[in-house]
Amino acid sequence: MVTSSRPHLARLTLPCLVALLSLAVACRASPGRGPLREATVPDRIQVKESLPHPFSQLTPGVFTRTIYRGAQSARLAVEVRDFEIAPKRTTESLTLEGPSLLAVRAGGGLLTVGQQRREITPGLVVSVPQGTPFQVENREDRPVTIRVYLVTAR
Repeated sequence: MVTSSRPHLARLTLPCLVALLSLAVACRASPGRGPLREATVPDRIQVKESLPHPFSQLTPGVFTRTIYRGAQSARLAVEVRDFEIAPKRTTESLTLEGPSLLAVRAGGGLLTVGQQRREITPGLVVSVPQGTPFQVENREDRPVTIRVYLVTAR
């Protein structure tokens, strides 16, 4: 008789082997299960111009796109935009038509709103009063992406 210095492992080994074998047989027998099919590569890849919300260049190294524009009421208009600032670039002074929230989605650098300067990192949300100029300095080797929630009163 073989004795083990670890009897608890011997008791667990057989049930584990039975469970793995049962799982392997069940997966093989079930239709639509098993190894993944080989990935296919499309003949054509969608280009920037055919995307639903393509970026357009605002100034050199600064790109923008409108994600959402709400139905305009007699008093209020809501718009959501994305700004993307190229690596190691600084925007010119930008002014929006109404009060807004700037939500940093990617990248890092420095944001100047009026006379206030602050470091930006993903997750930071900053309010910008109507008519207040702001500037973004990208200090990284990747783009800074900022989502802008803009409300315009009429």
